[in-house]
Amino acid sequence: MTTPDAPQSQHAAGGFVGGRQIQALRRIEETVNAASQALPVRLYHPVDDAAPDVVAHFSYAPEGEGWSVFGDVTRGSQGLVISRLEVTPATTSSGVTGGLLRKIPVGEVLAAVRLNAAWEAARREGTRALLGQEPAKGMFGESDEKTPRRGGRAPITSDLLREVATAYLEETAPGAPAGAMKRMAGRFNRPEETLRTWVTRARKDGWLGPSAKGRAGAEPGPRLVLYRVQRQGPGGVAE
Repeated sequence: MTTPDAPQSQHAAGGFVGGRQIQALRRIEETVNAASQALPVRLYHPVDDAAPDVVAHFSYAPEGEGWSVFGDVTRGSQGLVISRLEVTPATTSSGVTGGLLRKIPVGEVLAAVRLNAAWEAARREGTRALLGQEPAKGMFGESDEKTPRRGGRAPITSDLLREVATAYLEETAPGAPAGAMKRMAGRFNRPEETLRTWVTRARKDGWLGPSAKGRAGAEPGPRLVLYRVQRQGPGGVAE
């Protein structure tokens, strides 16, 4: 297989593969590897009578333990969260006890869900980049926001977008007061409109996930999830 520093010899179904396509391939590989190291959580499309804000159901049954959990994943103002959790104890146990509840790795389950969302986002991006067509609908939704056109300004770097995404998540966290963009403008010493453009670009480039319509806030995007996993391990993604 040709190495990334010789892209001129790589081809996809649609023809020549350039930098964007190579980046998409790398992101797919990264997300697949990261998701494969997470807990083996299974995901399901919402049932017909699920609550409107439920984007997926999940189940997790650790091998050899006998107990299992099932629940709902909801996209709220802060992104993907576990909104409902059902516990089924082992048939030989004395029921749901405090000890059993302490065994349930809720943070790691949520991390696995987010990593699967990152994998799906990479797959969708790769379909567009490599095949030039719209991908099949996946488990998790996407933002409809478009990146504003930029004039002759200097390129926005990945490091900057990661910092913007991290700041935005902090400023819109639960309990944070209104005026997140104003505070971010102060943090980065730029006009609010510039920060809005950067936040939108961070969503487009995968550092922030989709927003909840009509509300401030977001979830970490696939690139930010992967960055945290690489630095902290899958358990460090959950917040």
